[in-house]
Amino acid sequence: MTITPQNVLSSPICVVRGIPGSGKSNLAIDTAIEAYRNKQRVVLVTTSNAQSFDLCRRISHRARNARVLLYHRTDLDIPSILHSEGVEMATGSSLFEHGPCIVLGNAAKWAWIKPPIPFFDLMIIDDASSIRESLFMQISGLAKRYLIIHDQTPLSPIIKSNTQRWEHMSIAPHHSIIDTIKKHDPKIHTLDHTNRLPQDTVDILYPDVFPHKVTATSQERRLVIPHPNTSLWKQVTQGASLVQALFPSHTNEEIALWVAQNIKDLLAQKNTIHDTRMKGRLSPAKIAIVCAEHTQVLLMEKALGTLSKEILIDIQLHQRSIERAIVFSFHPLNQMIHPSPYNWDPARLSLCVTRHRVACILLSTSTHYRRPITYRNLYQEQNDILFGYHAHTTLQKKLIHRTHTQTNSIGIC
Repeated sequence: MTITPQNVLSSPICVVRGIPGSGKSNLAIDTAIEAYRNKQRVVLVTTSNAQSFDLCRRISHRARNARVLLYHRTDLDIPSILHSEGVEMATGSSLFEHGPCIVLGNAAKWAWIKPPIPFFDLMIIDDASSIRESLFMQISGLAKRYLIIHDQTPLSPIIKSNTQRWEHMSIAPHHSIIDTIKKHDPKIHTLDHTNRLPQDTVDILYPDVFPHKVTATSQERRLVIPHPNTSLWKQVTQGASLVQALFPSHTNEEIALWVAQNIKDLLAQKNTIHDTRMKGRLSPAKIAIVCAEHTQVLLMEKALGTLSKEILIDIQLHQRSIERAIVFSFHPLNQMIHPSPYNWDPARLSLCVTRHRVACILLSTSTHYRRPITYRNLYQEQNDILFGYHAHTTLQKKLIHRTHTQTNSIGIC
């Protein structure tokens, strides 16, 4: 059964999961617009300001006459495009206390909303797996119906406090709201077809990163480079959508310089893209750089200079629902001596390698990873760290095998 906005609006709670590019954000947008057209009030909860910006832009672009508001803190730097799209800015709730509207803001902002407290007909939570139970309890009373959307490989909430005292509890403040909702056995709608990722990428990521079998659009997507000057780009032009560039003894600064030079070369050569959505000449707007940490963002901006203003450069968590034709992605375990469970999380790996429509260049500094030391937890049915370790090592082996089984295609820099 295909999930539609009408299905969502007829249910008190609707849970939707899907792989990247399966249309989860589009469902959130379409449902919000449909509810607004039915004279309803909608609150769309995100996990980051960047995600709010993107959804605001897309909603206002699709529904020109809709009243779309961004609920934000007073000192937040707002992209100019939102003003030109007609999005209203709100630092207090009095602007959307009454009447049909679509209001977007991150969960942390909604948790500390001050009177007058608004009430909505529908709450849509995108990337809900990253929202902890205690935070959801603070905002759940703002609406009477819910659309809960999350990835098939869910990203756990970031918890800064000690959680050992809650480990024995099946429902606890630090758990994701997805874990809590599952206890009530709701009907979960699954989106198992991706319109973004090439089939080649899906095949590599299944089943270690994508636990369930999915399908992809069969249309051919390629980056056309008339005269590729390296084996890595030859591999991409031959149809490989996920390749690895290895930097065994390089610093982040050296990797950033390599990425910047390759981007400049690609743009100077006037290469073209074969894709239904981002076809035509390759431009900076069709390129993204996914970083694992903020220092890499700064290094990339420095290496690219003025060009960095035209290319999307941000950390993984801020690039949800974002897609570009060509993506350069820093591996989340780069230069990690003792990775934490947060670093091993396969959902972070999924964010790195699922933002592209044509090709993703995974920037790695290691060919193998040391098995993490784990301690038995009496309350855990499976060891999440070892699951993440298996996902990372298996993907690494697949990419190395791909590199060495194709003639003249070694992607080592």
